[in-house]
Formats: sequence, structure tokens, C-alpha cells
Amino acid sequence: MFCLEQLVTTTVTQPVDMIKTRMMNYKDLYQGPLDCLRKIVRSEGLKGLYKGWVPNYARLGPHTLLTLTVYEQLRSFVGWKNL
Repeated sequence: MFCLEQLVTTTVTQPVDMIKTRMMNYKDLYQGPLDCLRKIVRSEGLKGLYKGWVPNYARLGPHTLLTLTVYEQLRSFVGWKNL
């Protein structure tokens, strides 16, 4: 289940992350998120929205593992029972 969650999360959020990154790096090139989306799809196709998918997917695993581990440790330290 863990791998499936990572796969879905990365696939759904990657286009938004790509648009945000492009707009931050090339401020003068785009007039807004929709303009950025149109220009990426026109010049690179739909694949252009998924550039950087593999590093994003690889980053999500350790992040999730550490977050859940820290959460469980804090929960036991505070004395919370199962919710």
C-alpha cells in the first residue's frame, strides 16, 4: 500500500509542482499558471509536465518514512493511545 500511495501522490502533484517551479524560475516568461501550463504542453507535450517525476518519487519515500516514525515516537512520548 505504501508504494501505491507514493505513486498516486507523485503522479497527481507533479504537474502542479512543475508549473510552480517554472513560474518561480522564469518569472518573465509566464503570465500565470494557465499560461505556463499551455506553453509547457505546446512545446514539450504532456510529458513535459512530468519532468522530474523520478527524483520527486524517490524523495517522497524517505520523507514519508521519517514523518511516520517521528509521529509514532512523539505519540508514544506524549502518551496518546490509538486514535
